[in-house]
Amino acid sequence: RGAVDGSMTASFAHARDLVDVERALGALIEPSIQDWAVSAGWPAEIARWGYANLHFKGSCLALAVIFFGWRGSYGFVRNMVLAAMVISVAGYALYPTAPPRFLPELGLDPSSAVTGNQPLLSSPGDPLFNPFAAVPSMHVGLSLIFSWSLALLVRPRALKALLFGYPLLMTYVVVASGNHFWVDAVFGAVTAAAAAAV
Repeated sequence: RGAVDGSMTASFAHARDLVDVERALGALIEPSIQDWAVSAGWPAEIARWGYANLHFKGSCLALAVIFFGWRGSYGFVRNMVLAAMVISVAGYALYPTAPPRFLPELGLDPSSAVTGNQPLLSSPGDPLFNPFAAVPSMHVGLSLIFSWSLALLVRPRALKALLFGYPLLMTYVVVASGNHFWVDAVFGAVTAAAAAAV
């Protein structure tokens, strides 16, 4: 991921292209969602905590649950994850994009207290750090892969419903925290679907 860190100029230009697309659709909602979350308090805390904790820890937990609970399905899910990561790295290389929190004109709070993320533009020497890896949002892509895989495997209907709805929570988390545009989440879902097909 860090090896495909794109140029800052192109990354900011691409982010502003996404702003233009959302404006044209009448759906530039990131500032208003974050304003509401920060004003209310607890929704912003859910977004901050969720961004910092749910993605990596949740993915590891889901892999373990599938491995130990449904070993026959593990290989397919693992391969989906690998395919999704290859597709996403290609996206980061071809279309490096700054997250909305880096665009001052949007007025988002870039502090880690809201974003749950490093407020850095660079982190030299870190092979996993790429501040311009916004498209696609793999927070949303992987949440779809893991939660929908589990939803198809578990039996209780209430648990199925929660698992099918989980990607909506992750979409809220990435948008309210200022780490992704909602369009990034759509590309994350497309990446998950493409990975399943692969």
